[in-house]
Amino acid sequence: MVFVTSYWLSTKHLRHIAIGTIVMALTVLMSSCKDEGPSPRKTLAAVKAAFQQSILALENEQRKVKTDFKEGRSTLLAFQTALKSAIDKDNEFAKVYNRWREIQGRITVLYDKFLSLVDGADRVYTELDNRANRITDPILRNKIKLELQASISRYAKRLKQSKAGIDRLRAQATQVTDVMSALEVRFTLKVVEDELGNIFKDIDETVEAVMAQLEVLIEESKRFPAASALPNGNG
Repeated sequence: MVFVTSYWLSTKHLRHIAIGTIVMALTVLMSSCKDEGPSPRKTLAAVKAAFQQSILALENEQRKVKTDFKEGRSTLLAFQTALKSAIDKDNEFAKVYNRWREIQGRITVLYDKFLSLVDGADRVYTELDNRANRITDPILRNKIKLELQASISRYAKRLKQSKAGIDRLRAQATQVTDVMSALEVRFTLKVVEDELGNIFKDIDETVEAVMAQLEVLIEESKRFPAASALPNGNG
């Protein structure tokens, strides 16, 4: 459970990069349309270039997350155990925490859907542009390319609107994530402190018990000549 959460938190930054670069591409897209007139291939190239950079950042971040998880697996598993215990002990915290996890899942699906939309739109518009360029009649070809460019412009406008909505969602999700992360630490700390207290108590009791056994052993061993030099148990 916690690995999914940690992984989502770690990859959240990378999803922000992926979505953020799309805005840059849209800026290039709109300026290209204004300065050079309709050009489906150029506008799509701008979006595609920015998106490919996002994918590269995503792959690098995923590799880093997997490496960090592998190296810190034992520590993470200890945290998982403590967190699960905290959730099991507090029903109200469990309800809030589980709802948060569900919302996190929906946000992850939303980001994936948005990024897949950009990738899919790039593919289909590129293919449509290729087919438009095969039209031999120049008048018909230019007419179709104008229609294609108009469609791309509408797509870019909707993309920008959706991006604005996602930005608002991200801002609110970040605030909630901060609060839930703080609750994770607070509730898990109590479990950790209780467990540490039990371990310390066991250690202290074991020390006293073993010391008592050693003192008895010292007294009993003094009956043997070879052990006459042993110190007194109270010394």
